[in-house]
Amino acid sequence: MDIPEKYIQNYTISLLNGRGWFVWRNNTGTASTTDKNGKTRQWRAGIKGSGDIIGMTPKGQFVTIECKRAGKKPSIFQQSFMDDVSRRGGMAVVVDSIEKADKLADSL
Repeated sequence: MDIPEKYIQNYTISLLNGRGWFVWRNNTGTASTTDKNGKTRQWRAGIKGSGDIIGMTPKGQFVTIECKRAGKKPSIFQQSFMDDVSRRGGMAVVVDSIEKADKLADSL
C-alpha cells in the first residue's frame, strides 16, 4: 500500500512524542513578499535539506527524520544534511513506512 508522506510524518511525530521524544514538523522553503512600495523580497525559511521532522530523543540526542513514500530516496541536499548530523553525533533517519516509524520508536 502506498502511504502518503504527510501521513507518515504525522504518525511519526505523534508516535515519538508519545514515547518521550521531543520532535516537531520542520518546514523549509522559500517565499516572496511585496512591500507597500512594490519592492519584492524573497526569503528562505529553514535549512535546505533539513529533515521533515527534527528534535531530540528521550536521551537528548539531536534527531533529524526524513519522511518519504515507500521506495523514495532522499535528495542530495537531504542526504548531505543527514550526513552532517551523523558526523556530529546526532541521529539521522529515513522513515518510509509505518513499520519503520514503529521500529524507530522502539529503538531507544
